[in-house]
Amino acid sequence: MEDVQVESSCADLGIEKERLNKELLERLKKNSLVVLVEEFHQGYEVIIYSSKRSSLSDYIPVLQNFDFNIDSEYSFALKKDSLEIFGRKYYIVADEKNYLGKSKENVETLIELVLRGKAKNTNLNALAVKANLTPNELGLLNALLTYENQLIAEQTEQSLNTTLTKYYEIAKSFVDYFYIKFQPDLKGRKALLEEKEEDIASKIKSVEDITDDKILTVLKDILSATIRTNFFEKEEVFTKNALAIKLRVSDLSVHLKGIQPRYETFVYHNGFVGTHQRRTKVSRGGLRWSDRELDYRNEIKSLMQAQRSKNSVIIPSGAKGGFFITEGAVTKERYKEIYESFINALLDVVDNYEGKEVVVKNSVVYDRPDPYFVVAADKGTSAMSDVANGISISRNFWLGDAFASGGSKGFNHKDMGITAKGSIKSTERFFIEKGINIYKESIQVVGIGSPAGDVFGNGIQLSEKFALVAAVSSRDIFIDPTPDVEKAFHERARLFKEGLGWSSYNQELISEGGGVFKKSDKTIVLNKEIRDLLSLKKDVVNGEELTRAILSAKVDLLFNGGVGTYVRGNDESDSAIGDKPNESVRVNASDIKAYAVCEGGNLGFTQKARVDYAKKGGRISADSIDNSAGVHTSDYEVTLKLF
Repeated sequence: MEDVQVESSCADLGIEKERLNKELLERLKKNSLVVLVEEFHQGYEVIIYSSKRSSLSDYIPVLQNFDFNIDSEYSFALKKDSLEIFGRKYYIVADEKNYLGKSKENVETLIELVLRGKAKNTNLNALAVKANLTPNELGLLNALLTYENQLIAEQTEQSLNTTLTKYYEIAKSFVDYFYIKFQPDLKGRKALLEEKEEDIASKIKSVEDITDDKILTVLKDILSATIRTNFFEKEEVFTKNALAIKLRVSDLSVHLKGIQPRYETFVYHNGFVGTHQRRTKVSRGGLRWSDRELDYRNEIKSLMQAQRSKNSVIIPSGAKGGFFITEGAVTKERYKEIYESFINALLDVVDNYEGKEVVVKNSVVYDRPDPYFVVAADKGTSAMSDVANGISISRNFWLGDAFASGGSKGFNHKDMGITAKGSIKSTERFFIEKGINIYKESIQVVGIGSPAGDVFGNGIQLSEKFALVAAVSSRDIFIDPTPDVEKAFHERARLFKEGLGWSSYNQELISEGGGVFKKSDKTIVLNKEIRDLLSLKKDVVNGEELTRAILSAKVDLLFNGGVGTYVRGNDESDSAIGDKPNESVRVNASDIKAYAVCEGGNLGFTQKARVDYAKKGGRISADSIDNSAGVHTSDYEVTLKLF
């Protein structure tokens, strides 16, 4: 007789043993987790079997997002077929919102997926019950709402989800509309679409709350603006493969401000999100690893605008793409998997050439043939060009290894230092106007960036006469009040070669009073040398105050070779700018005392800040002028490869 172990009181362990039939045991052995939903008296039981011990906190937050009314919980442990099984039973009181009769299988599958980390744990999961939506359909709504959250910044993910679960019939209609619009081999599509559009419009019209109305209307318009997707062409979308939806953004203009892309591909995966934006069908630009969780779309849009200026002399317009990793530790292997998934999703909605004929990739499309798609390396992706080109070649994409510039068969921008060289050359003219040769006469510099970085690391080495007195990177603050210019030059060269940050700088080479600090430091005691250098009267500051003081230092050159928006217009609000990570260290244009600014990076100044700084006599070019050399190099490479 098999051994039965009781961990806590349970109604009937015999019933539980009997319920664990051969099929359930096989599923449990394979997945380590099985969920059952069974009718019980006037409600339902959710039973979770696991081969591992669990606690209430493992399961309760997941079940709460289904909007269940949980009356009681029991736990038990038993052995069957030599398998140790830990179970928890939750009694769900049945009411109108918790009617599980039709949605039993969807709920079972979704709970399993959430507990295994294969689906999101959000309050949107209540739609599995209320609207009987499948995990894939919920994944689709999660993706659409995530895009809407980036599009309309004043709404939170929670408020978007709450509105959609509140109006669950409209949510179901949104999913139906998407299926009608893109499901292959559907007969009578046009008439069905018109009928569903009228149905959705009528339902939204009856919504009384103005905020809910706006949320639902924007989502309706996003669906209307969607012109392609890989949803029906990929297996395990959201987990193994990423969802791609291509939009005609001009159709959303009523909801948007400022310059927008004409075409955008939004990519959604359980582990990352991404966007690629183009001004025209023939546009070029790089892909970056963004660190801006709240507004990565706005970051990419702003960079696309800058790219538009850079590309004006080579091809019609600019493009930009980027992704943000939402979950999990980022190992080298996982990063490569995410990048590959992003590239594949983008190419899923791009057409191809076979000979001289364009082959339309997707079975259902609402735009004309679109085969031109070129990318490049950017922040965090400089080593990924070979990976992208490998995917291009494996998919027989017509551009081959001209798809992604850089890599082993292209121009390596970091090795060439091309972006940095272009930016310093652009800024050199300001010092010529002042009668200074920056290669023969020493100038005081403060910087934004790491000594290991492409732009900053290369740029700060272009003159042996640069006296770098202070710099800030994403984590560190470097101060060298009266540097030995020659020794500092060689030390920075060492850090660049070895890929090291400011924390690895040889402290013995730093002049009196200097040092390396953390931007996160709560207390930094200032000596006379630092106070004199930065015109500070305080004896003690924190890392954020010290960063702002460095940006505002009275020096010859402020060299931005890093990432982030550090300077706003004198009357601009931070909320309008985005870039939350640098909000606490951002300064006004009127605070900048440097004679000139060099922008090897992008978006260091807002456009308003650029104007305000120039109006008070500062020397500055558009960032698209300063750092355009890399774009020109990529253009030469793609053109040569095509020939």
